[in-house]
Amino acid sequence: MLLMVSAPGPDSNADHKITKWPDNKRGAVSLTFDDGCRSQYVQGIPELERRGYKGTFFLITGSVKAWDHWQDAASSGHEIGSHTKTHPYLTRLQLPQVQDEMRGAMEQIDARIPQEKCILFAYPFGDLDPSVRSIAGKTYLVSRGGGIDCALNDDSVDFTNVKGCSPDDGNDIYGFTEAAERTGGWLVAIFHSLDGGKDCYGSWTFDAWKAYLDHLDSRELWVGPFGAAAKYFRERISATISVRSLSPEEITLSLTDTLDDAIYDEPLTIRSGIPRYWEKVIVQQGGSITEKEAEFEGEDRVIYYNAVPDRGLVSLRNFRAE
Repeated sequence: MLLMVSAPGPDSNADHKITKWPDNKRGAVSLTFDDGCRSQYVQGIPELERRGYKGTFFLITGSVKAWDHWQDAASSGHEIGSHTKTHPYLTRLQLPQVQDEMRGAMEQIDARIPQEKCILFAYPFGDLDPSVRSIAGKTYLVSRGGGIDCALNDDSVDFTNVKGCSPDDGNDIYGFTEAAERTGGWLVAIFHSLDGGKDCYGSWTFDAWKAYLDHLDSRELWVGPFGAAAKYFRERISATISVRSLSPEEITLSLTDTLDDAIYDEPLTIRSGIPRYWEKVIVQQGGSITEKEAEFEGEDRVIYYNAVPDRGLVSLRNFRAE
C-alpha cells in the first residue's frame, strides 16, 4: 500500500515513493508480550524464530529471576521493553513514584541488556492519565496502552498511548488482523501466558498461539516488532526523497529525514519507477549493494527496495550497463 500514486516516467520526484509499510505490505501487525511469562521464552520465542518473526517483550523488572533468557532474545533480534518495576496502577501513585517505576525499570533493562537501549514502554493494566502519559513521553520513545482500549492505529496515532488489542481482554484478534490488512492499519497484539495461564495471567494455549501465527502467515501483512513499526511510521512521515542526478543508465536519489539518526535507523521500503528497458537494477547505498528484478505495474516498470534515511545517496543502476 503506497502513500501516493506515482506519476509516469522515471525523471521526477513523484516516481519515488515510500510504501506505507515495509515490503509494500497492506497492513502491519506487531506481536507484544507482557509480564515476562515463562511460556513466552520457552514456547513463544522458538515458534517466532521458526517463522522468521520478531516480538516485543515488556518486562516487570522486579519479577525477573533470570535475565539470560531475555539477553538471548535481544541478541536474536527481539525487542525488550519496560512494564515498570512492580506492575502497579500508575494513576494511584504519586508522580515521583511513577517516575521511579518507569525510569528504574528502564535503567535495569539497560544495565542487563546493553546491546540495545530500552526505549519502549507498556502501561500496566492499560492504566494512565494525562500526568502519567506525560512522564512516559519524557522517558520512552514509544508507549503502548492495554487491550481495554482496543483499536487499530492509523496516521493519527499517539505515540504516548499506542492502542493495543488482546484476546485476554476479549478482543477479536482475528477480526482486527483482517481489518489491518483491509484498511492499511497497524494492529498491536498483546499476549500474556501462552500456556493456558499456568505460568502467569492469560488464557491462550500454545495451540491457539500457533493457529494465530498460521493465520498471519496467510495474510498480506508485515509482521514486525513494536519499536521497529513505530520507527518506520515516524521515518515515513518525516522522510523526503528527491532526485539528485539522472542518466539513461543511473538514477541517484537523496533520502533524508529530520529525526535523530542515532535512534531512527529503520530501513524504509521505496517504490521507484525506472526506464522500461531496465530489467534488473543494482541498488546501492553506502556499502550496501543489492540486485532487484524489475516488474511491471500496469504500464510502469518499477522496483521495490530498502534504504535508510540519512545514510548516504541511493544509486539505482541498470544492470546491463555494469
